[in-house]
Amino acid sequence: MGWLSKTGISVETLLKYGVRYSPSKNQIYFTWPNTDVWQARTLNPDAKSRYYTSGDHSNVLTLYYCGVPSVRCILTEDCLSSIKCCNALAVDAMPLLGSHLSTQKMKGLKHLYKQVDVFLDEDKFADACKLSSKLKASGLSSNVYLNKSDPKHIPYDELKEILK
Repeated sequence: MGWLSKTGISVETLLKYGVRYSPSKNQIYFTWPNTDVWQARTLNPDAKSRYYTSGDHSNVLTLYYCGVPSVRCILTEDCLSSIKCCNALAVDAMPLLGSHLSTQKMKGLKHLYKQVDVFLDEDKFADACKLSSKLKASGLSSNVYLNKSDPKHIPYDELKEILK
């Protein structure tokens, strides 16, 4: 809970989006209803990999819905960043579970949204620009956001200003 509290996301919000913690494995789990897809984020500093994704997510839009109809979606690298963006601006958000978006997922997003923005970590800015260009070429509106901090670590009031 100490690591999660640094994001500023409330426990109620995390539970609402199906986030769970396993003390025995020291992992945070992210799940999506009606799918077999889940992702674990280990908090073990000695782990070889921080994230483990299970299930075939090539056809699954791992969306976090804001609760009201939205024509805009924000793509992030990770689940907590998506949850934070979703709650900061009341828009839908989707973690890429990395930094790549398949053509199949892009087509799915195009059926749901008019605008799909990209907010990846600073070290993935070039990837974010390429992805935004692909989204625009498919007929969607798209913006790229850049900040020195990972979206999940930006305070809500600052995140709202960045994303508006």
